Parts: sequence; structure tokens; C-alpha cells
Amino acid sequence: MPLKHQAGRFAMLQHDHPFLHWDLLLEDGPEAATWRLLRRPVLGEPIAAEPLAPHRLMYLSYTGPVSGGRGFVSPLATGTWQLLTAADDSQTIHRNSAVSPDSAVQPLPLPVRIRLNGWMGCTTAELQNTADHRSFWTFAESADQRLIPT
Repeated sequence: MPLKHQAGRFAMLQHDHPFLHWDLLLEDGPEAATWRLLRRPVLGEPIAAEPLAPHRLMYLSYTGPVSGGRGFVSPLATGTWQLLTAADDSQTIHRNSAVSPDSAVQPLPLPVRIRLNGWMGCTTAELQNTADHRSFWTFAESADQRLIPT
């Protein structure tokens, strides 16, 4: 199983440090699996993503300054997620790119598809990895492929 759990809370946060980006957090037990999205999420378009170290669960419902002068976060969307599918172990990425190569890192089988509840206009998301090990999240809804509302 790519994540320790098959469901939990999620948050999409706008974060202004060290540059403007969006953080996707998926509650996974005592921490949140986290990816930095390099541009504002839009429906139906792959968004380049960087896996980050797991975040504290408080960020699933937090708005405000980040400790250590690391900017300000505000939610774009919050709600719950549920795992729909995960591929076999033939294609993996590391959940935590911030951990040294010698550390125990759990591989994340790809693609991973999740259902999102609570994000107006967006109902599913899929994480893919390219042959050159880049990660992309794609967000979708059943019909309309417009910019996700603010």
C-alpha cells in the first residue's frame, strides 16, 4: 500500500515561501504526506510536483505564518480524500525527497488515484511519475475543465 492509510483529510495550501507555490497534504496516520505543486492547480492539466518531508497534521486546518520565517500559508481547499487505486510496484517514487539516501524511505507506487471531497469543482486527483522520475498531480472533475475556483 503506497500510503499507510486509505483515507483521511486533505488540504491544498497556498504558500509564499521560498517562492509562491501550493502544497498538497494528505493525512496519513500521524503525519501528512506532502507535495509542493509548482503552479496553481488547474483541472485537467498535469502540475509538476515535488515530494516533501511529511508535515504536521496541524497544517490540514491552519492559516497563518509558518515558524522560522518560512512565509505564510492559506487554504485553497480542505476536505477528505479516499484512495481509489494504486498501481503495482513496477513504478515508484520516494515519498520524502528531503530524507538522505541512507534513510529508510517508503516508496510510493504509481499511479495513485484519490477521490477528493470538499473541493468545489474537483473530485479526483492522480499522481503520475515520468520515466525521468518527475512527479505530476492531475486534478479533475467529471465534466467542466475550468480553473479551480479560489
